[in-house]
Amino acid sequence: MSEQHTNQNEPFFPQLLSAEELADYLHTDLKTGLSAKAAKIRRRHYGRNIIRGEMDLRFGASIKNQFKSLTYLFFLVLSFVLYLFEPQTIYLVAFFSVPLVLLAGAFLETRAASELNRLSQNASLTATVMRDGKGVRLDSRLLVPGDIIYLEDNHIVPADCRIIQDDGRLLVLETPVSGASSAVRKSAFAEAYEEETVSANMLYAGTILREGSCYAIVCVTGKETLTRRMHRKKEEFLPLLLRQTRNYARLSAIVAAVACFLVIVLGGLFQKWTVSALFVTAAALSAASLCDSLLPLSLASFVHHLLLMSEDRMIVRNQDSLSKLASVDTIMCTKERMLPPKRISLDSVIVNGKIVSLADPPDRDASELLLLSLACSDYPKPKRAFDRATFSYLKDACVPMNDLTEQWFRIDTARDSEDEVNAVLALHADHYTTVIKGSPEFVLSRCAGFALNGKEYKLTDAAKRKMLTLAEAASRENAYLLAIASGITSADTLRSPLAEKRLIFRGMLAFRTTVEVDVANAVYRCNSAGIETVMSSGDPYYTAASIGKSTGIIRSEGEIISSREIKVLDYGMFVMNAGRYRLFLEPEPDQWQDVLRLRKESGRTVAVTGEKIEDLGLLHDADIAVAPQSAPDILRESSDVLMKESGLHVLADGITNAKALCFRLRWIRQYAVSGSALLLTALLISVFFGSGPAVSLPGILFGGLFANLAIAVCIAFSSTNRKILNQKAPAFHGTLSPEELLLPLIHGLGGGACIFLVHRLTGSSSAALITFLLLQFLYACGCLWPQSVFLHRRFGSRPLWILLAVLIALFALLLLPDGIRSALGFDPISWIGLAYAAGSAAAWHLLTQTIRLLIGRRRKTGREEPRESGSQMQKNEE
Repeated sequence: MSEQHTNQNEPFFPQLLSAEELADYLHTDLKTGLSAKAAKIRRRHYGRNIIRGEMDLRFGASIKNQFKSLTYLFFLVLSFVLYLFEPQTIYLVAFFSVPLVLLAGAFLETRAASELNRLSQNASLTATVMRDGKGVRLDSRLLVPGDIIYLEDNHIVPADCRIIQDDGRLLVLETPVSGASSAVRKSAFAEAYEEETVSANMLYAGTILREGSCYAIVCVTGKETLTRRMHRKKEEFLPLLLRQTRNYARLSAIVAAVACFLVIVLGGLFQKWTVSALFVTAAALSAASLCDSLLPLSLASFVHHLLLMSEDRMIVRNQDSLSKLASVDTIMCTKERMLPPKRISLDSVIVNGKIVSLADPPDRDASELLLLSLACSDYPKPKRAFDRATFSYLKDACVPMNDLTEQWFRIDTARDSEDEVNAVLALHADHYTTVIKGSPEFVLSRCAGFALNGKEYKLTDAAKRKMLTLAEAASRENAYLLAIASGITSADTLRSPLAEKRLIFRGMLAFRTTVEVDVANAVYRCNSAGIETVMSSGDPYYTAASIGKSTGIIRSEGEIISSREIKVLDYGMFVMNAGRYRLFLEPEPDQWQDVLRLRKESGRTVAVTGEKIEDLGLLHDADIAVAPQSAPDILRESSDVLMKESGLHVLADGITNAKALCFRLRWIRQYAVSGSALLLTALLISVFFGSGPAVSLPGILFGGLFANLAIAVCIAFSSTNRKILNQKAPAFHGTLSPEELLLPLIHGLGGGACIFLVHRLTGSSSAALITFLLLQFLYACGCLWPQSVFLHRRFGSRPLWILLAVLIALFALLLLPDGIRSALGFDPISWIGLAYAAGSAAAWHLLTQTIRLLIGRRRKTGREEPRESGSQMQKNEE
């Protein structure tokens, strides 16, 4: 069959065609679908099926965007014009420096946009597609018109499709295309009309199947899907944090233009500087404000931290939620998702009323109990982790298991909600025998007697209490307990009420679980940072309590509450004390929802994990919704972040990187404010006190533009402060708040005065330039480690110190040789000038950093006082 392709821009009404007509039109087969070769050819024609918008930023468009503020364009044109009238080397250098900065910014921006799109695609949907007559699970981005796909309940439709076969129960939520909040019925045989936007026999990309299943033929993909066309004007591909940075960059460009005008007017009025000197100095000052480089630099830093999060096994699906992720102070998680066991091993058995260690080969009674446990499993290929641990122990202990399948002829099997065997009915020794396995409380509640030294006794309350006491003692060693009971029965099915009538308690197995070091460390890190970890567990009470204490999630058993206790507890009392509980045993969905609601009402920012369809409402109400990457499509689409693997350390690392990103973006903006304030203050003081510019054009160009930009790049990509998790995430806004402006403005105003003083004392603008560079370098170091004052071992970062060494070598090359220095217009510099520069920069930095520490200490004290009072109230209540 020759491959022909329909043009998606031409009018096409698949809803008016029958399934056979549509298949003929799209050159596909309703039963076998497309071949892999045909799909590949069509993909070249139609492109990838991307139904969620991407940042389409090309190299030329990036340069064009940077020219929109006219800052660089003004500097470029002015340098060229001045060179025509005064052919000085510095004007030529200034002219060629602008393209270099633009090219660097465009490279960073386009590369970051490409990486951002790639990361977004990691969270794409999957689809079951017929290829060459076989159903395969593929990335939905690979779909092309003509593909036959299979959809069922809770699937998200990956493209615009025509239903060709359904089960008659098809119910679809079409909010993205119709705005309706309730699901509607769909059918392959429903009538449709040309003028309809949404047809009853069509499925549209982004809609959700709430019920039923169907086969459908893909008609439209990518940008031409109805959802993309309807929301095209509303699409904003730039994440929220970067939109705020873009707004700030626009505002800073206006401020830079005003500063430029101010320098021109005041310089002309007070100092009668030459027109060329006025204009080129003002233009250089405007370019040195970095307003046009802020967005490319912030975008590159943004993507860098997203890549770090991906390496730390977390995918950010909703990038607008990053600022909220950074402020998370409560994590609600299931035990399996928070504390996945690294290794499970059999530790001991409780048989004949005593705990028997299995360090030595098992005796006869212990061996029989272990074999009985395997009889109630998927033996000979046990699936459950505890059964595999039992099997491995018996194999290593050389206990014969060959006859187990022959001695226990299985008749009926019961499984729990996790598809694990918890009861069997088998033919053993010519008798029907029931074997059950589970938590000690569960098994003991079903037993009529217990076995002791080969004899059977009636199970009294006193005997039951003794068994539970043994269970509690064993659980203190971080053990998971499985109790086992068996009994002869006359029933031939487990559904019979006689199946469990004569059960005898045989004993318990104790398993030791080891948690990954990263997970245990994450609990400690979260506790230190004031991040509350709230866990739900399906384990028995003693096991859950032991694991909770050993990992640091709880400190006492007063922080544990079970579902049954919540039911019998007065609701008002539960609401009043909900904040003290951190371990919930088998909570029901509505109880777990109440825990989330009460945490949010107390002002906490809560991240919640969900892995089942029933958790959809929970994820919807959470501040940050977290789902495993293996979750159903509808759950993944409802989540903000996806976890590649389980473990609290994944969430802790994600919060750390989100905080680091928010701090980096704020520091970049504050650094730009500091540099602009330094240069502007130095120039304005020079105007009022009757001297030449404190920082000359060469100084502004090489120091304010190139070196300043290089330091900003180091801030954007330096390694993360190890204690950043303990810091409160900054409130990120479109503009710098007065509180955020305070420190960079203080640093800039006082530092500008230092630059002027160095220039006045030495008469060298080169010494003033060195003062500027040292002030900016020290300010950058103070950003990365706010707790350190000066020359601390954690002061700054390795890239910053390496950059300082490179800058020292570069400026030595520019300032020391007479030929280069005079060609570029630099003043000579002496050792005294260097001493003045270094001394004034260090003194002013010490003062501003001390102010920073005092302000930070006051804020920290203000935040801790309410917590301490709340903690004291809880102690008083206890």
